[in-house]
Amino acid sequence: MEHAPLADFPLIRDFEVLLERYVRLQKAPLGYHVNFFSKTLGYLADFPWWDHAEEDLRRDDFRIPLGDFLHPFNDVEQSWEIVIGEKDGLVYILEGAFSKPHEGYPIWFKVYKDMYLGAWQRAIALCKGKSTQPQIFLLGSGDSS
Repeated sequence: MEHAPLADFPLIRDFEVLLERYVRLQKAPLGYHVNFFSKTLGYLADFPWWDHAEEDLRRDDFRIPLGDFLHPFNDVEQSWEIVIGEKDGLVYILEGAFSKPHEGYPIWFKVYKDMYLGAWQRAIALCKGKSTQPQIFLLGSGDSS
């Protein structure tokens, strides 16, 4: 991450952590998935292999995915990768295909650290039933509950 053009990373000013129920037709439901979202730009990045994320967010020992530039948070699954690191009050997020390192990261943006942590805290409170904003968006249904 230290060689990335940090000034060129788009700054997301309306960042949210969105939880969506993932349901496959005629198969067992996979619970909620975590997506990074912007009201103005739409979906930014996600954790496609993190099934039943709501169960993890309820745990008292859950740690928000965040590292620094020396030790960034890194998750790799099924040829997918996300890297998250903080520097100088900004959180930098990169997502791409782990199996194609020569292509780099097609998704990259930055968020103020306070906004990033606040969005995660709202998602955690929602999963623990302590939210004042009872809104979980359901993938493909157009409804919220």
